[in-house]
Amino acid sequence: MATPSGSFEEGRSIRPAHGGRFRRAAFLWPLFIAAFDGRLFITVEDQGGSPPMDGHGPVDTVFLEGMLFFGRHGVFPAEKEKGGRFTVDLRLTVDLARAGETDALAETIDYEKIYTLVRDIVEGPPKNLLEAVARDIVEACFRFDPRVAAAECTVRKLDPPFPGALSAVGVTVRRRRPQEARPH
Repeated sequence: MATPSGSFEEGRSIRPAHGGRFRRAAFLWPLFIAAFDGRLFITVEDQGGSPPMDGHGPVDTVFLEGMLFFGRHGVFPAEKEKGGRFTVDLRLTVDLARAGETDALAETIDYEKIYTLVRDIVEGPPKNLLEAVARDIVEACFRFDPRVAAAECTVRKLDPPFPGALSAVGVTVRRRRPQEARPH
């Protein structure tokens, strides 16, 4: 497997061409990550189709980042009355091999439909907790498309009503589709 400085061989050190030193972490073979001087290099070995994620499905990802909405979530009455800005980052784990082969929208996740689904939740009825908003988004993604094997959703409340300087608070929820609910 190629790296920024050559090939990776299990059990051997990797040295970049300029003589520095890499730190490496190998997990979920064949995924390899090496960090050097604050940069992150990620390589995935193509073995025809999607490699397994922990042996339980795809590692391909569809993501929507920085979605910005107005919502009325929070535990304080003023948060529900006045409302505020929220951002959402969403990563959906789905096998994209067929979409890559066919170049057909029907074989992947439609970004616009996912955006609309997220918008309807964030701009919809108020929740007390960001955890509930993120959970609702993840569960809606599982209902939207049975091919979604896992989801990660980060919801941030911008300019929260706290004393002092704080740009955002937020949560990240990660869920896998229950094994019995996965398509075969």
